[in-house]
Formats: sequence, structure tokens, C-alpha cells
Amino acid sequence: MKNLPAVADLLLFGDLVLVDQVQRDGWLAVRADRILGLGTGRPPTATKVLKLEGHLIVPGFIDLHLHGLENGHPASAEGMRKMLLAGPRHGVTGLTPALASATHEQYLSFFDNARVAKGCSCDGARLLGVHAEGPHINPRMARGMDPAFLRPPNPGEDAELLERGSGLLKVMTLSPELPGSSGLIQGLVAHGVTASVGHSAASRAEIHKAAAVGATQVCHWPNALPKLSREPELPDTATYCLAEPRLTLEIIPDLVHVPAGKISFAREQAGVDRLVAVTDGMRGAGLGKQSGHNQPHVFRMTDGRRYTVDPARGCRLVGRDVLVGSAITMLEAFQNLVLKLGFTLPEASRLCSTNPARQIGLDYELGRLAPDYRADFVVLTRTLELKSTFVGGKQVAGSPLLPIPN
Repeated sequence: MKNLPAVADLLLFGDLVLVDQVQRDGWLAVRADRILGLGTGRPPTATKVLKLEGHLIVPGFIDLHLHGLENGHPASAEGMRKMLLAGPRHGVTGLTPALASATHEQYLSFFDNARVAKGCSCDGARLLGVHAEGPHINPRMARGMDPAFLRPPNPGEDAELLERGSGLLKVMTLSPELPGSSGLIQGLVAHGVTASVGHSAASRAEIHKAAAVGATQVCHWPNALPKLSREPELPDTATYCLAEPRLTLEIIPDLVHVPAGKISFAREQAGVDRLVAVTDGMRGAGLGKQSGHNQPHVFRMTDGRRYTVDPARGCRLVGRDVLVGSAITMLEAFQNLVLKLGFTLPEASRLCSTNPARQIGLDYELGRLAPDYRADFVVLTRTLELKSTFVGGKQVAGSPLLPIPN
């Protein structure tokens, strides 16, 4: 302790969920907006002390792929601000809003609006960047996307996207079988953007080439990839992605998009560190508990089409019953991983916090409980219900926690 300042701003006692273990009866000290230290021995003195014995202190959840949350959406700066404000109510301390089925001009506006939302001062989650799901998607694998907006890479347009999205665009999902995709992947990597394979019918060779030139992620595996029962003539792209060790797989653990057995298979074949939990949540997700009932709600996508939000069935286009996203939140994703899918607390935390931070290059300060990391964490009960959420050492959601004299 001799290297620590004499007094911390905040000291919490509880069970700490670390990347490889749960440190029972531990303490976590915060100074300003960062973690000062943690351990099980004698803690530093602090201005404010919170006794949370019987509770878990978990790194804040990071959602790399969501199209909305509660009444928030990515179509405007105000819509994204609502997503940021809603995030902590579901344990989310950082997120990257995603836009799909859009024109070139709409993607440019998306970046501009996100920059405005990022600059807003609010007690919410951090806007870590944005996710462009498209527009370079194979129309054959559009699934819930509108094929009218999908097109091959265009060097001129893509240069403008990278310029306007500089420092903000964190993930782009594309189909690597489209002409020009290899050059686009290389351009994305050069600009610090994660290239994600998705909505694709790529062959084994095309998946290998995509990974060789820099792709590191798969969009909501195995969804929007060919199904043997539906498209027996197309490549088994999901299997090729699973077998490619350079690709990390997004998983939607709502038990609607992916059966429990397939998630367990992915865990066995790829390992925990190649899995990232995402919600692919839509506007309306998280409102079931907020409104006190679980009846389906109807909302409009950013491209104007109507969909229903049903926690039991996900989000589906009205009149077509096609899945376009989930109604799950990251808190529910974490709960499902532990309580229904058999992941340990540290493993679930890696899927919901550590691995997402790594995928967008922020693992040096986000995604784990460690000295000098941002003090972004959630307090959960033993039954994994949310007690409170902290962003930068400040409580921004949950029940007020009463300090005790140190």
C-alpha cells in the first residue's frame, strides 16, 4: 500500500469479479474517475465507504452492437443520448450504437450525430464509438436488412466514410465475398476500425483471406449466415468463421437467436476469449421491466419499417415475422450466460466487458477491475439483479448506496 495515496475518494467492500477469479470479501478503491487499487488486505482510507458484503462488483458491460435501447435510437443525436442515459439502468457503461439499412448520406449523418451525442454531458454510459452494420452486405444474406440499401464497396464513398468517421467509427460489418472487400478491410484496419464479417455467404478461402488482411470479428454469429436447411447450395460460412482462430464471434445470448447448445459448442470450439456477448438490441429493448409488463410493443426501424418487440421472441418485422434484432439487455445477457448457459462469473464478465473492450482497442483502460482502469463497474446481488452502476467512479443508476464512517 505504500505506493497508494493516503486517501481514496471512494472505497467499496464486496466480492470482486476479476478476469480469472472472484475475489471474495475484497475491496476496491477509486480516486477521481479511475481505480486506485483493489485487494483483500488492509485497504486505504477513503472519504466515502460503501459496505457491499454479499454483493458482486463486476466490470461495467460494453455493448458493441445495438440499434436502440428503451426509447433511444441511432437516427439522431438526441436518440443516441437517450441510449446513453438508458444504458446504466441495464448495467451498460459503454456502447457503440449501430446503424444498418442506410444510404451513404445517412451513414455520414450518423457519424455527425454520434459526435454530438458523445460531446453531451450526461450521467449515462460512455459512447465509445459507432458500428456501421453495412452498407457493404451481400443482398442474398440481407435477412432483416432492406436489400435496397446494400451495395459493394466503393473506394470514393468509403474514403469519405473513413474521413467523416475518423476516431469515431469503431466497427464495420461487411460481406468479404463482395468485390473490393479486401481493400476495404485493409483500409479499415489502417484507420483503427474493427472489420467484422457478417451477413455473408463467404467460402472458406474468402473467410481465410478476410482474416489474413485484417478482419478480426464476426457479426452476430451464426445469425445471417447460410443455414443448411434453408440454403443448402451456399457455403457453410458459420463453420468457416468458427474454425478461423483470428476471428472473434459476436453472440446474442437471448436464447432466441442462438440455441443454448450452439452457444455451448462455440464456447467449446473457440474458447471464451473468442466470444463477445452483444444484444443487437432494438429501440424498445429494456422497456418490458421498465413499464411493468411484457406485452409486445411496435416501433419503427431507422429505415421506416415497423417491428414488434417481444422479450420472448425478439424483434420481428410486422407482417413478415423476420428477426431484425433482440429485445435483450446486457444485464439479461450476463444473467443468461451464468444462470442458463453455465459460464462462470469471470467468463461471463470477459464476454460482456473484457473482450468487447479488446475488440475496439480500449482494453488498456476499460473492461476489467484493475489499477488505473476507468472506474466503470456494476454492483449486482447474489442473484445477479442490478443494485447500482458506476461510470467514472460516480453512481449513475440504481438504488442510492449509503456510505458509512470509515
